[in-house]
Amino acid sequence: MGDYTYILSLVIVVALIVTFYRNNSHILMLVVVAVGVYLVYSHETGYTSKDFKNQIVESIDNTVKDYDKSHKNSPLKDENSK
Repeated sequence: MGDYTYILSLVIVVALIVTFYRNNSHILMLVVVAVGVYLVYSHETGYTSKDFKNQIVESIDNTVKDYDKSHKNSPLKDENSK
């Protein structure tokens, strides 16, 4: 089933590209080309936008933890902390 949905999505992308090209909607055509490139890239590599998002969130989380550790004994404290 997975292979058929991949092929079907590529057929739909190509049909949209041809339709937008014939109707002189070049900006929409380029958007659909970008979506098609993403579909092929994520299918071939297995690296999706969700993986990218999780990697960025983990990086930010580690940076905040490192900052918190390095400023634990800072003389400046939040006014809400007691």
